[in-house]
Amino acid sequence: MRSATAIALALFAAAAQAQVSEVIEVRVANVDVVVLDRAGKPITGLTKDDFQLFENGKPQPLTNFYEMLSHPAAPAGAAPAAPAAPEAPAEARKRSFIVFFDSSSMAFFARNKAIGSIERLMSTLVRNGDDAMIVQWNHDLQIVQPFTSDRAALQHGVEEMQKRVTNASLMNFEKTRAINDAQNNIQTSRESQGRYPMRQAYDDSVTMWSTYAAGLRNQQAQLMNGVAQLFGSLAGTDRKKVFLYLGGELQESPGLDVLTQINSLFEQQGIRIDAPAQLQAKDAGISTGLRLLAESAAADGITMYMVDVGDRHIDSDGAMMLDPGVDFLSDINSVLSMGMLAQATGGALLKGTMNFDAALGDISRDLDSYYSLGYKPLDGPKQRKISVKVNRPGAKVRTREFYELKTSEEQINDAVAANVYHDGMSGDFAVSVAAGAVEAAEKGTYKVPVTVTFPADLTYLPEGEKMVGEYVAVFLTATPDGATSPIMRQVHKVSFPAARMSELGGQSLRATATLIVKKGKGKQSVSVAIVDRRGARTGYGKATFTAE
Repeated sequence: MRSATAIALALFAAAAQAQVSEVIEVRVANVDVVVLDRAGKPITGLTKDDFQLFENGKPQPLTNFYEMLSHPAAPAGAAPAAPAAPEAPAEARKRSFIVFFDSSSMAFFARNKAIGSIERLMSTLVRNGDDAMIVQWNHDLQIVQPFTSDRAALQHGVEEMQKRVTNASLMNFEKTRAINDAQNNIQTSRESQGRYPMRQAYDDSVTMWSTYAAGLRNQQAQLMNGVAQLFGSLAGTDRKKVFLYLGGELQESPGLDVLTQINSLFEQQGIRIDAPAQLQAKDAGISTGLRLLAESAAADGITMYMVDVGDRHIDSDGAMMLDPGVDFLSDINSVLSMGMLAQATGGALLKGTMNFDAALGDISRDLDSYYSLGYKPLDGPKQRKISVKVNRPGAKVRTREFYELKTSEEQINDAVAANVYHDGMSGDFAVSVAAGAVEAAEKGTYKVPVTVTFPADLTYLPEGEKMVGEYVAVFLTATPDGATSPIMRQVHKVSFPAARMSELGGQSLRATATLIVKKGKGKQSVSVAIVDRRGARTGYGKATFTAE
C-alpha cells in the first residue's frame, strides 16, 4: 500500500556489493475457472481433458488440474468420496477476502441492509483457515478490521461498519444542485427579455457541470487508487484471493447522467445540442483507470465480486430522492463499470436486487465449486491475455482475462508485503524476527533494532578452498492503517572453509538491521524475507513494535 513508514535502513551485517539481478523465474501460473450450466448452477466432475487454456490466443498444455470443492461433512462412519481430481495444496484451498464498503456512494439504509446479510453469511463465506479484512472508503481508506481468521473479530468489524456514516445524500445533493443551477439559468434567461440568451444560459450550465464532473472524477480516481493499494495485501499470497466490493456508484463517465438531464432541459427550450452527452463527457471519463485497475487485479489473480448496492434514490430514512431519469442513467453508467471489473477478473456483478442474502449466496456458491488450471507461461511480454474454453455445450465459463509474468524480485516483493497482513505465510524455512528497544531519533523519528535469525543451511558452492553462499534480506514496515514503506533489500555473502561444511547442521545465521521509522500510534510491523539466492528458497518472518 502507500509509502509512509520507513525513512532509512542501515544494515550492520557485512554486505556484498552485487546488485539483486532481475530474473524471470518460470513458475506455474494458476488460473481459476468457474463453470456454470444454463441455469447458473456449478458443473462439477469435469476433468483436465474438458478444458482448453489459451495464452495470447495460443493453446497451452495444462501442467496441473484441481477441482476445488468444499465437501460437506460426511455422515458418521461413512467413507469419504473419492475426489474427481487430485487435491489442491492446502494453502491454495484457503481463501483471503477483502470486504470493501464504498460508503461515499451508498445510502445508509441500503448499506446497512447489505451489512445485515454479511453478518448472517460471514461464517459461510469465511471458513476455518480463511482470513478476511474489512475496509471502508469514505473519501479516504479506513481499515475497520485488519486481516484475521477470528470470526468474532470479523463480526465486531461488521457491527462497527453499521455505525459509520455514509455520504450518498451528499452525492445526490451535488447532482441535484447541478440540475437546479441549470433550471435557474433557464428561468433567468426567460425573464431577461433577451439580455441573457438561452444559448448563453446553456453554456454557463455546462461550465458549472464541468466543475461538478471534474470533482466527481477526482473522487472516483482517488477511490480506484485506494482499491489498487489494497491489492498489495493479496498479491503475494498463494490463497484464493477475493475482493468483495459493495458500492452504490462507480461511473465510467462521471456526471454523464446529470449532463444528459441538463441537455434535455435545454432541448425543451429550443436549444440545439451539437453533440450527445456521451461525447461531451468523454474527456471526463475514467475508463482508462478502470481498465488498468481490472488488469492489475486480474494479473495478480484477484477475483472481484461487485455488489451494486444500487438504490441510490433512497436516503438514510428510506425516502425516495432524485429525478428517476437521472438515477436510471447513473445505474447504467455504474453497472457498466462494475461489470467490466468483474468480467476481467473472473468474478461477477450482482445488481438489480436488494436481496443481498441471495447475492452473497451466489458468491459463496462460486467459491465452493471451481477449477484451478496450471500452465507454464511462454516467453514474451509481462502481461498476457488469458482465455479458457470448456468442452460442455451451453456451459458458461468465467475466468480472469490477464496474467502478468513477474520477476523473482517482484514475486518476493509481493510476498513480503502479503506477509505483513497474513499470519502463517508459507516458506521453505523458518525465519525468526525480533524487534529490540525503540529509541528516539531526530525530528520525530525512532530507531528500531531488528534481529533476523534463520537456518545456516543455505545453498553453498565451492570457490577455491571455501564454500560460499548468498542471501538477500528484504524488509518492509507497515503502520496499523495499512501504510507501508518502500521495499528495502541488501545482498549478503556467507563463506567458510570447505572442511567445516559438515558442521552446519542445526546452526543459525543472524542478520541485524536498524529501521528508522516515523512516530505512529499503535503497533507497527516489520516483515522480512530471507532469500537463498543460490538455492531459490525463501523464508518469511515478522515482528511488531511501537514507535510513540
